[in-house]
Amino acid sequence: MKVCIVGAGAIGGLVVGRLGSRLAPAEIDLSVIARGATLDALRREGLRLQLDPDGELSVPVRAVADPHELGAQELVIVAVKAPALPAVAPLVADLLSSHTSVLVAMNGVPWWFFDHVNGPCAGLRLASVDPGDVVRRAIPTPHVVGCVVHASSSTAAPGVVRPGRGDGLIVGEPAGGTSRRVEHIAALLGRAGFSVTVSSHIQRDI
Repeated sequence: MKVCIVGAGAIGGLVVGRLGSRLAPAEIDLSVIARGATLDALRREGLRLQLDPDGELSVPVRAVADPHELGAQELVIVAVKAPALPAVAPLVADLLSSHTSVLVAMNGVPWWFFDHVNGPCAGLRLASVDPGDVVRRAIPTPHVVGCVVHASSSTAAPGVVRPGRGDGLIVGEPAGGTSRRVEHIAALLGRAGFSVTVSSHIQRDI
């Protein structure tokens, strides 16, 4: 499965480290989009997981700044700070095919939140979250898998991640219910060591 992580900070780096260290190359083709010092560190030393005060694990990973070097992916996991999302959304768009899923591993109310709800807020667009629909145009809702992160980590230095407490992820379809793609993503993340819950109403969990 071709998987690309967009953003290799605290949470993105944790996902990279878990996927890259626990799943065999035959199962996952892992890459990262990063920039600046983080990109340099990943290319030089891989993603470094500080497992305890005395141990560190280096996880080799293909790191690029230009998504065109990677082509279409089956799964894109976006893990950046919310203010950076409008800038990275066009990069995500360059990784999409008609069958690509985009797991948005960012807590907070997302741009697609009201796309599949009933009542007076049905279809409401939040300009405070996505001014000018920049993100919506780049990452259409049919590609999105919602996510709530109940995990913590920190970055000791660019490309160096120290896991903290928790390893929980809640994933679900924006339209509700269950789907084969969400079950598949949940199983993949579960094999990487996360405690994954599949939600039938991800907006409620958000």
